[in-house]
Amino acid sequence: MLVAMCFALCLVPVALTRRIHPAPLRPAPMEPRFFIKRVPQSLSTVLGSGLIVGSFYGLAPLYASKQGLSTEQVGIFMGVCIFAGLLVQWPLGWLSDRYDRAVLIRSVAIGLAIASLPLAILPGCRWRCCSRPASSSRSCSSACTHWPWPSPTTTWKASGGSR
Repeated sequence: MLVAMCFALCLVPVALTRRIHPAPLRPAPMEPRFFIKRVPQSLSTVLGSGLIVGSFYGLAPLYASKQGLSTEQVGIFMGVCIFAGLLVQWPLGWLSDRYDRAVLIRSVAIGLAIASLPLAILPGCRWRCCSRPASSSRSCSSACTHWPWPSPTTTWKASGGSR
């Protein structure tokens, strides 16, 4: 009953106003040609980002499992990816307020393409962000080689954790 009274009371300021009511809004037509004519760049950007995000969330777990990660590690990998996407929203939003959005979108896309090149060029490298790197990681990069965790082939002694 209290909620119904609040809803009724919220109509009082609208009913007592002396201003002219705005004209009712007309919905935009749901035709693809209308949107292609009005916002072609935004439409193509949304389409492209949807394809990229969909393929990433579909193929990233497969890629991680093919790299030798366990099911738990694949889940951690995907969680880290989602959290990284959340963290990047603030600086990209800040930058989009200060620079041209089209230039920013192109720059970020080119930067991500360059950053993902090692995954395509070095397919044998085990880029394991969530787990221990394989012993063959010495052939990849110093980031893989100097990882703080031991390789899966390492045997640990129960006494002190040394090799």
